[in-house]
Amino acid sequence: MSHVLSVRLNEEDQQKLAALAEDLDVGPSVLARMLLHASLTTLEQLQAARRADRLPLTLLSELLAPAAHAKGLTEADLQRSMKAARKKLWKERYPDLQ
Repeated sequence: MSHVLSVRLNEEDQQKLAALAEDLDVGPSVLARMLLHASLTTLEQLQAARRADRLPLTLLSELLAPAAHAKGLTEADLQRSMKAARKKLWKERYPDLQ
């Protein structure tokens, strides 16, 4: 059984939704359902990870991708940052092994 849900969108979001839907050759309602389904799936994965007291790396990557893209970071930049963070953590946890 399907249900109807009405959502108020600001003008900018409505225009983005309409433009993306047109690019994908689907209607705005179809795209909205696709986006909602994908978001709910991601949130369910987050919830499961939280219960297990862990965060899967692929999910973390997906969550951080928009911020990295907005900052103009490349994959190489991110790999360098991760390598530096791992090195720092290693030194903090195992100072006697230096």
